[in-house]
Amino acid sequence: MLAKELREGKSKFVIIEPSLDSCNEARQHGHLYIHADATEESALKQAGIDRARALASVVSSDPVNVFITLTARGLNKSIQIIARGEEPSTQKKLLQAGANSVVLPTHIGAEQIGSMILFPAIAGMIQSSERRRQMEVDLRSLGLEIEIVVTAEESVFAGRTVEEIEERSEHTFFVIAIEKAGSGVFERPRPETRVYPGDGVTIIGRGDRANVLSKFRAPAAPNVPRPIEII
Repeated sequence: MLAKELREGKSKFVIIEPSLDSCNEARQHGHLYIHADATEESALKQAGIDRARALASVVSSDPVNVFITLTARGLNKSIQIIARGEEPSTQKKLLQAGANSVVLPTHIGAEQIGSMILFPAIAGMIQSSERRRQMEVDLRSLGLEIEIVVTAEESVFAGRTVEEIEERSEHTFFVIAIEKAGSGVFERPRPETRVYPGDGVTIIGRGDRANVLSKFRAPAAPNVPRPIEII
Protein backbone atom coordinates (compact mmCIF):
# COMPACT_ATOMS: atom_id res chain seq x y z
CA MET A 1 0.00 0.00 0.00
CA LEU A 2 2.80 2.44 0.83
CA ALA A 3 4.61 1.59 -2.41
CA LYS A 4 1.36 2.16 -4.33
CA GLU A 5 0.91 5.55 -2.68
CA LEU A 6 4.47 6.60 -3.51
CA ARG A 7 4.12 5.47 -7.11
CA GLU A 8 0.89 7.45 -7.52
CA GLY A 9 2.76 10.44 -6.14
CA LYS A 10 5.42 9.94 -8.85
CA SER A 11 8.15 9.44 -6.26
CA LYS A 12 11.22 7.31 -6.99
CA PHE A 13 11.86 4.72 -4.30
CA VAL A 14 13.55 1.39 -3.59
CA ILE A 15 12.31 -1.34 -1.25
CA ILE A 16 14.75 -3.22 0.98
CA GLU A 17 13.21 -6.60 1.68
CA PRO A 18 14.72 -9.80 3.21
CA SER A 19 11.79 -12.02 2.12
CA LEU A 20 12.04 -13.59 -1.33
CA ASP A 21 8.26 -13.84 -1.58
CA SER A 22 7.89 -10.11 -0.88
CA CYS A 23 10.64 -9.36 -3.39
CA ASN A 24 8.78 -11.36 -6.03
CA GLU A 25 5.62 -9.42 -5.24
CA ALA A 26 7.51 -6.13 -5.57
CA ARG A 27 8.90 -7.25 -8.93
CA GLN A 28 5.42 -8.20 -10.17
CA HIS A 29 4.24 -4.67 -9.37
CA GLY A 30 7.24 -3.14 -11.13
CA HIS A 31 8.86 -1.74 -7.97
CA LEU A 32 12.59 -1.36 -7.61
CA TYR A 33 13.82 -3.54 -4.74
CA ILE A 34 16.90 -4.98 -3.06
CA HIS A 35 16.85 -8.46 -1.53
CA ALA A 36 18.66 -7.65 1.70
CA ASP A 37 18.32 -6.92 5.41
CA ALA A 38 17.83 -3.20 6.10
CA THR A 39 19.58 -3.55 9.47
CA GLU A 40 22.84 -3.99 7.54
CA GLU A 41 24.78 -0.84 6.64
CA SER A 42 25.73 -2.40 3.31
CA ALA A 43 22.06 -2.75 2.32
CA LEU A 44 21.28 0.87 3.17
CA LYS A 45 24.36 2.03 1.26
CA GLN A 46 23.41 -0.09 -1.76
CA ALA A 47 19.97 1.54 -1.73
CA GLY A 48 21.55 5.00 -1.80
CA ILE A 49 21.07 6.12 1.79
CA ASP A 50 23.70 8.83 1.38
CA ARG A 51 21.63 10.71 -1.24
CA ALA A 52 18.12 9.70 -0.18
CA ARG A 53 15.59 12.31 0.91
CA ALA A 54 13.53 10.05 3.14
CA LEU A 55 13.37 6.59 4.67
CA ALA A 56 10.32 4.77 6.00
CA SER A 57 11.15 1.95 8.42
CA VAL A 58 7.85 0.09 8.63
CA VAL A 59 8.65 -3.50 9.64
CA SER A 60 6.47 -5.08 12.33
CA SER A 61 9.24 -5.34 14.94
CA ASP A 62 9.91 -2.35 17.20
CA PRO A 63 13.52 -3.36 18.01
CA VAL A 64 14.30 -3.76 14.30
CA ASN A 65 12.81 -0.36 13.48
CA VAL A 66 14.89 1.21 16.25
CA PHE A 67 18.05 -0.42 14.89
CA ILE A 68 17.31 0.58 11.26
CA THR A 69 16.61 4.14 12.37
CA LEU A 70 19.82 4.33 14.38
CA THR A 71 21.89 2.94 11.51
CA ALA A 72 20.28 5.16 8.88
CA ARG A 73 20.73 8.31 10.98
CA GLY A 74 24.41 7.49 11.37
CA LEU A 75 24.79 7.21 7.60
CA ASN A 76 22.79 10.31 6.66
CA LYS A 77 22.37 13.16 9.16
CA SER A 78 19.82 15.08 7.08
CA ILE A 79 17.51 12.31 5.86
CA GLN A 80 13.84 12.38 6.91
CA ILE A 81 13.13 9.17 8.84
CA ILE A 82 9.58 7.98 9.45
CA ALA A 83 9.53 4.93 11.72
CA ARG A 84 6.73 2.58 12.68
CA GLY A 85 6.12 1.71 16.32
CA GLU A 86 3.87 -1.14 17.41
CA GLU A 87 3.82 -0.04 21.04
CA PRO A 88 3.33 3.59 22.16
CA SER A 89 6.24 3.12 24.59
CA THR A 90 8.59 2.66 21.62
CA GLN A 91 7.99 6.19 20.34
CA LYS A 92 10.57 7.76 22.66
CA LYS A 93 13.20 5.18 21.69
CA LEU A 94 12.65 5.77 17.98
CA LEU A 95 12.92 9.53 18.39
CA GLN A 96 16.11 9.11 20.41
CA ALA A 97 17.48 6.83 17.69
CA GLY A 98 16.99 9.62 15.15
CA ALA A 99 13.48 9.32 13.72
CA ASN A 100 11.82 12.57 12.64
CA SER A 101 8.34 11.09 12.99
CA VAL A 102 6.90 8.00 14.63
CA VAL A 103 3.66 6.45 13.43
CA LEU A 104 1.45 3.94 15.22
CA PRO A 105 -0.50 1.59 12.88
CA THR A 106 -3.56 1.87 15.12
CA HIS A 107 -3.68 5.62 14.40
CA ILE A 108 -2.22 6.02 10.93
CA GLY A 109 -2.21 4.03 7.71
CA ALA A 110 0.08 3.55 4.74
CA GLU A 111 -1.59 6.41 2.87
CA GLN A 112 -0.72 8.83 5.66
CA ILE A 113 2.88 7.57 5.81
CA GLY A 114 3.10 8.12 2.07
CA SER A 115 1.76 11.64 2.40
CA MET A 116 4.39 12.45 5.04
CA ILE A 117 7.08 11.51 2.51
CA LEU A 118 5.50 12.97 -0.61
CA PHE A 119 4.09 16.19 0.85
CA PRO A 120 6.32 17.36 3.71
CA ALA A 121 4.92 20.90 3.77
CA ILE A 122 1.35 19.76 4.42
CA ALA A 123 2.55 16.94 6.67
CA GLY A 124 4.52 19.40 8.75
CA MET A 125 1.34 21.36 9.27
CA ILE A 126 -0.84 18.50 10.52
CA GLN A 127 0.99 15.19 10.74
CA SER A 128 2.87 15.15 14.03
CA SER A 129 1.40 12.14 15.87
CA GLU A 130 -0.06 14.00 18.85
CA ARG A 131 -1.16 17.01 16.85
CA ARG A 132 -2.89 14.93 14.21
CA ARG A 133 -4.65 12.73 16.75
CA GLN A 134 -5.95 15.75 18.66
CA MET A 135 -7.05 17.41 15.41
CA GLU A 136 -8.91 14.26 14.36
CA VAL A 137 -10.62 14.01 17.76
CA ASP A 138 -11.73 17.65 17.51
CA LEU A 139 -12.99 17.23 13.94
CA ARG A 140 -14.81 13.98 14.67
CA SER A 141 -16.66 15.68 17.48
CA LEU A 142 -18.08 17.85 14.71
CA GLY A 143 -18.70 14.90 12.40
CA LEU A 144 -15.72 15.79 10.18
CA GLU A 145 -12.52 14.06 9.05
CA ILE A 146 -9.24 15.30 7.54
CA GLU A 147 -7.26 13.41 4.91
CA ILE A 148 -4.33 13.90 2.57
CA VAL A 149 -4.78 11.95 -0.67
CA VAL A 150 -2.69 11.63 -3.82
CA THR A 151 -4.64 12.43 -7.00
CA ALA A 152 -4.31 9.45 -9.34
CA GLU A 153 -3.69 9.90 -13.04
CA GLU A 154 -7.09 8.34 -13.84
CA SER A 155 -9.05 10.09 -11.08
CA VAL A 156 -12.38 11.65 -11.98
CA PHE A 157 -11.05 14.81 -10.29
CA ALA A 158 -7.74 15.07 -12.19
CA GLY A 159 -7.55 18.30 -14.19
CA ARG A 160 -10.63 19.82 -12.59
CA THR A 161 -10.78 22.99 -10.52
CA VAL A 162 -11.36 22.98 -6.78
CA GLU A 163 -14.79 24.50 -7.38
CA GLU A 164 -15.72 21.74 -9.85
CA ILE A 165 -14.48 19.02 -7.49
CA GLU A 166 -16.46 20.34 -4.55
CA GLU A 167 -19.58 20.71 -6.69
CA ARG A 168 -19.24 17.15 -8.05
CA SER A 169 -18.94 15.92 -4.47
CA GLU A 170 -22.08 17.87 -3.57
CA HIS A 171 -19.97 19.78 -1.02
CA THR A 172 -19.53 16.74 1.23
CA PHE A 173 -15.90 17.86 1.60
CA PHE A 174 -13.73 20.92 1.00
CA VAL A 175 -10.19 21.21 -0.35
CA ILE A 176 -8.07 23.17 2.11
CA ALA A 177 -4.54 22.67 0.74
CA ILE A 178 -2.70 21.40 -2.34
CA GLU A 179 0.98 20.47 -2.60
CA LYS A 180 2.86 19.45 -5.74
CA ALA A 181 4.96 16.35 -5.07
CA GLY A 182 8.56 17.32 -4.40
CA SER A 183 7.82 21.06 -4.17
CA GLY A 184 7.99 21.30 -0.38
CA VAL A 185 5.40 24.11 -0.55
CA PHE A 186 1.64 23.94 -0.12
CA GLU A 187 -0.92 26.45 -1.28
CA ARG A 188 -4.32 27.36 0.05
CA PRO A 189 -6.30 26.90 -3.16
CA ARG A 190 -8.72 29.30 -4.78
CA PRO A 191 -11.90 28.02 -6.46
CA GLU A 192 -10.22 28.21 -9.88
CA THR A 193 -7.10 26.26 -8.78
CA ARG A 194 -6.76 23.04 -10.78
CA VAL A 195 -5.84 19.68 -9.26
CA TYR A 196 -3.45 17.60 -11.35
CA PRO A 197 -2.29 13.96 -11.17
CA GLY A 198 0.30 13.50 -8.45
CA ASP A 199 -0.93 16.47 -6.41
CA GLY A 200 -1.34 15.98 -2.67
CA VAL A 201 -4.79 17.26 -1.72
CA THR A 202 -5.85 17.90 1.87
CA ILE A 203 -9.59 17.63 2.38
CA ILE A 204 -11.93 18.12 5.29
CA GLY A 205 -15.37 16.61 5.03
CA ARG A 206 -18.14 14.45 6.38
CA GLY A 207 -19.91 11.34 5.22
CA ASP A 208 -18.47 8.34 3.40
CA ARG A 209 -14.68 8.72 3.67
CA ALA A 210 -13.99 5.65 1.50
CA ASN A 211 -16.21 7.00 -1.27
CA VAL A 212 -14.46 10.38 -1.22
CA LEU A 213 -10.98 8.87 -1.37
CA SER A 214 -11.99 6.43 -4.11
CA LYS A 215 -12.95 9.35 -6.35
CA PHE A 216 -9.40 10.67 -6.17
CA ARG A 217 -8.11 7.21 -7.06
CA ALA A 218 -10.85 5.62 -9.19
CA PRO A 219 -10.82 5.59 -13.01
CA ALA A 220 -12.71 8.33 -14.81
CA ALA A 221 -14.09 5.70 -17.18
CA PRO A 222 -13.86 1.91 -17.57
CA ASN A 223 -10.87 0.39 -19.34
CA VAL A 224 -8.68 3.47 -19.04
CA PRO A 225 -5.01 2.27 -19.08
CA ARG A 226 -2.73 3.35 -16.28
CA PRO A 227 -0.22 5.68 -18.25
CA ILE A 228 11.79 -0.50 3.94
CA GLU A 229 11.43 2.11 1.51
CA ILE A 230 14.05 4.69 0.66
CA ILE A 231 13.08 7.62 -1.49
